Amino acid sequence: MSRSKIKANLRAADRRRRRRHEGNVRPTDSAQTGSSSDDSSSNDSHQAAPTSSVSIDVAGLMIEAILSNSHSRSPLRDSVVIHTLRSISRDDESDEGLSPAAQALRQQVLAYLAPHQVDHASIIKAARDILGIAKNHLRDDSPDGFIQYLALIAN
Repeated sequence: MSRSKIKANLRAADRRRRRRHEGNVRPTDSAQTGSSSDDSSSNDSHQAAPTSSVSIDVAGLMIEAILSNSHSRSPLRDSVVIHTLRSISRDDESDEGLSPAAQALRQQVLAYLAPHQVDHASIIKAARDILGIAKNHLRDDSPDGFIQYLALIAN
């Protein structure tokens, strides 16, 4: 698949995610606008909070954390990234069964997300989304093909 085709597919997926998320936010906005006109200033403050939480791209932050780890240490393998994402998506608090490299990556990803005040449910959803993408981009001939794909879309 060509690079431009991959980017086009990713842009389309981002648009779908934004629309889906906007669809979930709109009903609360319309419910707030149905109140009296005296509460218009309080409605603005209520509407500002969801907008700021919508702007955080948790999957993008996870990808940044993974890629920053791949540059700082010996090259990561797809298997380590996949095991880490599965551990995060299962909400598995224990690191049992994970390789030391996957444990370190998991801790680094969660530490990278902590200052951004991302809620736990969003972290799990983002990990599952990235795992869904990974299934389409794993190759037997390249042990780091998915990481290369992540680097491509991050640029």
